[in-house]
Amino acid sequence: MKRFEPGFTGTPNHIQEAISRLRISGKEHQIIRVIERKTFGWGKDWDAIANTQFEELTGIPWKKVPRYIKPVLAMKIIRQRKYRVPDRRHRPQWTNGYSINPNLSEWLVPPEWGIPEDSQKLSGTPKTGSSGTPKTGLLVPPRLGNTKEKNKRKEQKKTLCPKYSEEHLGLAEFLFTQIQKTCSVFNDSDLERSGGLKNWANTFRLMEERECYSLGDIRKVIKWLPTDHFWSGTVMEAASLRRKFAQLWAVMERPGAKREKTPEELDREIDEDLRALKDPGR
Repeated sequence: MKRFEPGFTGTPNHIQEAISRLRISGKEHQIIRVIERKTFGWGKDWDAIANTQFEELTGIPWKKVPRYIKPVLAMKIIRQRKYRVPDRRHRPQWTNGYSINPNLSEWLVPPEWGIPEDSQKLSGTPKTGSSGTPKTGLLVPPRLGNTKEKNKRKEQKKTLCPKYSEEHLGLAEFLFTQIQKTCSVFNDSDLERSGGLKNWANTFRLMEERECYSLGDIRKVIKWLPTDHFWSGTVMEAASLRRKFAQLWAVMERPGAKREKTPEELDREIDEDLRALKDPGR
């Protein structure tokens, strides 16, 4: 028997036969075949596949790819989960991963499509609260979008895993005090209109996780802000700091930019002033 090599689709026979019996549109078949090629074809259960890859392999415009993924995903023929991968600039980003569901009993397809009954355990009568055709027992795929259970899981996740840490919240409070140094009328009402400290803290979390900026560099820019006449009146919230961070960093680091003097420089200036007082004609 020939050894398996990447490039040859090693899909199990029972899945091949089940896919061949699906009465779905041609483009939906193309979506399944791409996932089959990217997973079984390389000896993997899951693979991260971008919409642009679907476009390259099928010719379907990448903007329309989700339209043909949703039906087969709702029928549980394929599965989906999130992957965190680096982009071209090595910054973390989320993309979708897909696989063919090997458990044919979970596929929500009508019996007349001919998939063997021993692997497809669909009831002949629709469940309570769901619509379908009593003759075929075809169940309507579960709703896509937010349901009560999904919302409940989201709330539990928020409770167990807060979005931001105490360090992010500390940066938000530091930015608020720095803004008040240059704008004394900036008060709590202005802060709430711009999102509040919690929103600012979450913005700093996103800067750290998505743009990969260190919290030390963010604090350094915030500390520098009041020393610049233009930017101190422009950056009045965390969102604008995030949008302009690279530009602010470049202005702060350029030669001749105003910066806070070091203790050695301050001591040197004091010594020079004392010498000038002792010897005015110097």
